[in-house]
Amino acid sequence: MEAARAHENLQSYRSAALAYSVIYNIAFNYNGDLTMARYYAERISLNAKRGGDQAMHTYGLVAQFHIAAESGERRRIGSIRARLLAVQRHEQLQERSAFVLSEILMAGWAETFDIARKSLLVLREDSSHLQNMRALCDGLLAVVAAAEWHLDDARTLARRTITASTQRSGHEAQFETRARVIARYLACAACFITGDNFRATRALSRSFDPDGRLAASLSVNGVVEDMLPTVMRGYGLFINAAFASARRRRPAFGLTPAELEILKSLPSGDTFASIANARGTSRRTVERQVDTLYAKLGARNRTDAINKARDLTLLP
Repeated sequence: MEAARAHENLQSYRSAALAYSVIYNIAFNYNGDLTMARYYAERISLNAKRGGDQAMHTYGLVAQFHIAAESGERRRIGSIRARLLAVQRHEQLQERSAFVLSEILMAGWAETFDIARKSLLVLREDSSHLQNMRALCDGLLAVVAAAEWHLDDARTLARRTITASTQRSGHEAQFETRARVIARYLACAACFITGDNFRATRALSRSFDPDGRLAASLSVNGVVEDMLPTVMRGYGLFINAAFASARRRRPAFGLTPAELEILKSLPSGDTFASIANARGTSRRTVERQVDTLYAKLGARNRTDAINKARDLTLLP
């Protein structure tokens, strides 16, 4: 900080921008202090612009853009994005990843999940050597799949993300912890959307979420955004947009995602035990869901349920 201020006073603006970039990384990646990180990112851009350092100016703008996206600052993010698009960017991989992730969050807010999915696949490939970043991409992909009502893909991605986001032994930097926690939260949201409520609740147990803050903010109805830490509110907006999209795509007749999946298994003649095993749940749970399914369709048995479902075009 002393070096940054000294360089500013000496009008050595490029050196000041470089010094502020160090402080920004400490604030954002290690302390998780978004207020200070935002201030330092602004100082990077200001000093770099004064010193004619286009690459560092871009770095500062991308940092501001990323903070605004993860914080869900809708009003601010548009103006920063416009400034970014107006300059010639010279991005390193880290800056490009931050920019693409921010664009993905914005696409989700607008419910353009097809765009979000394509960008996520590219970002995941670029981040293949970073385990927690890869898990974050998978968590977002799980939410996207759920939003588009691709239930099998959503469940597979959610399970993979939950496994990948298990805390590892040894030291973990704050930014790694943040990516891992957000990834787990996204996977749980996808589980709620697809009706896998038990898995979502178990994944946000006290062992992972000691103060219960994350678990309290997420339910089958979506996210209470104000209950999230500031750095996660952009993801909360993304999840709520996915819930809204899924509600519009969800089949009619009041069937839950789990009931619809079981209904699709009935014509094959699978036993309740085999259906339960395929879904990773208990036979008793499946039997209870089947009873509810029959009641909603007004069916007496499996054959009757299949015939009624075909009449309602729920089955081919």
